[in-house]
Amino acid sequence: MAASEPLPTSRLSPMEVHQRLKTGLAEAVVSRAGIRHEGLNAFLRRTLAGTDPANGSLLSEQLFQAAPGYVSSGKSPDHLQALLHQRTIDAITQTSDTDLRFDYPAYAHQLATWELLSTQEPQSVLVSSGTGSGKTECFLVPMLDDLVRESEEQGPLTGVRALGSVLNKDWCC
Repeated sequence: MAASEPLPTSRLSPMEVHQRLKTGLAEAVVSRAGIRHEGLNAFLRRTLAGTDPANGSLLSEQLFQAAPGYVSSGKSPDHLQALLHQRTIDAITQTSDTDLRFDYPAYAHQLATWELLSTQEPQSVLVSSGTGSGKTECFLVPMLDDLVRESEEQGPLTGVRALGSVLNKDWCC
């Protein structure tokens, strides 16, 4: 496919996307360089569109790794009155911002974490799971629930009552 031809957008496999990225990036670099020697341009296109960065390619061979689906607990927050305060449940399930609404079943690792963090004895929990698996909710929902329960006992809260620290691979590596 020539660089000037439009790219069909339907039904591209990940391998086709990777191939188009390799050739498109190589073509962009070669055209930007403005070299008029066709032999050198052909060499650069082959090298840059290769799959070995040690030999000058722009991208390595694609790696696709299947990620298992996360196990559902089968319980959405609105069915967890024995674990979460009703005000907490209302806050996370009835927010007007639909992007923030938690009205679907929690993952099993979320529910297990909530159960550990809701005990009277302080607990330490380490959750290691993939992107989009709800790790933030693992600590945030129990933290909010603790604050709701504390406000029920003491009235309006003032000052710093909770502090969260989240490590990110971009911060530590």
